[in-house]
Amino acid sequence: DDFDKTAVFAAFVRNAKQVRTKTPLVHSAPTMQDFIKQQNSVSRMVDVEAAKAKGKGYEHWAKTHNLKSASRAYVLYQEMGFDSPEALAAACDAAHAKVDDIRTNMKSVEASIKETKEFRDYVLNYHKTRYVIDELKACKNEKARQKYRDEHDSDFIILNAAKRYFDSKGLKKLPSHKALQAEVEQLIPRGASSADSLLLAESYVKKWVKEQLVYEVAERNLSDEKEEIDQLVEDYRRSLIRYRYQERLVDERLKTDISEPDKQRFYEENQKLFTLEQGLIKGLFLKIPVDAPGLSDVKKWYKSSDEAALEKIEKYSVQNATIYEYFYDKWVNFDEVMDNIPIYVSDPSTFLKGHKQVEVADSSYCYLLNIAAYLVPGQTEPYESASPRIVEMLVNQRKVEFLRNFEDELYNDAIQRGKVTFPNEP
Repeated sequence: DDFDKTAVFAAFVRNAKQVRTKTPLVHSAPTMQDFIKQQNSVSRMVDVEAAKAKGKGYEHWAKTHNLKSASRAYVLYQEMGFDSPEALAAACDAAHAKVDDIRTNMKSVEASIKETKEFRDYVLNYHKTRYVIDELKACKNEKARQKYRDEHDSDFIILNAAKRYFDSKGLKKLPSHKALQAEVEQLIPRGASSADSLLLAESYVKKWVKEQLVYEVAERNLSDEKEEIDQLVEDYRRSLIRYRYQERLVDERLKTDISEPDKQRFYEENQKLFTLEQGLIKGLFLKIPVDAPGLSDVKKWYKSSDEAALEKIEKYSVQNATIYEYFYDKWVNFDEVMDNIPIYVSDPSTFLKGHKQVEVADSSYCYLLNIAAYLVPGQTEPYESASPRIVEMLVNQRKVEFLRNFEDELYNDAIQRGKVTFPNEP
């Protein structure tokens, strides 16, 4: 009898020997992930009860699949040198702890490098502009000093900014470039590999040295263009100040002047501007680890939009969900939601018309999407979704005229107050 207990046991022994023969011995101690990728032989267990509901054929396949997966997993388990589930769990915990420590240390190092870079920039700015203090002192009278200040206004701004920074840090004496470089080198952790050292050192020290070399060479070779460069810097500074102030005016005055009737009128009169290029949906999206408890219950709850189900989902998500997005009350971009789900949708219109729910799982997560309402590309975008863009469109329409009127008002006011005078014609 082919299903005799002894015969079945003997078949298991033969299969195990065959798998061991096919599995090469590993002498270089690869990582678990690399080993699994190389073997490509371990897969997740299949829900036998779910397969049973589909028919006897599915049930037979599921049982066979689970037996093969268990056998392969056991062989792999032994090949990696684990002699108990506790040893495997301990190795995983140690690996996770090491990764967490590395991430924590890297964040600390990155923060220190950023702070040192900022400090270095202020030191350089101070050394490059401190000459204006000596030259200002050399001016013989107040008129000459005022003229010098006006001509070197940008340098004084940079110098004063550096002084304020040093005062905020309580610094009385500035370090040299060499001291700053030594500080950066100390940021590299002891015992770090050469690759880690390069990532930290070359991303900062080497870049710093190159910047200084290029700057010094450029400064020497463009000494005859210093006045022109200073003028360009001053022009940029003035332009930047004007731009920032104009943007603030637009935010404070123009945007607040746009009423709800104005927005609705614009929307009704310009429907063609609001034709959807991408689908919009309302609903709910969940991303949950496949080993999270109570996942089967969530798969029932997410399909309902009643308050009881939503309350259960919210409580569950606090402890278990990686992503929980509730958007029954607003339209969101369908493509942006689908970016979180590992499936490809070639035709959003057809997909939306044929799917009220999306339920997908990979080796790590289960993805659940309930679509309560949808709009496909080509339809008109709803007013509530388009409202922020309507404001921007109306602002852009009125911005040029608003700024022109503002400049004219300033000009006329200055004329009336006598702040602007014109030379007499000859």
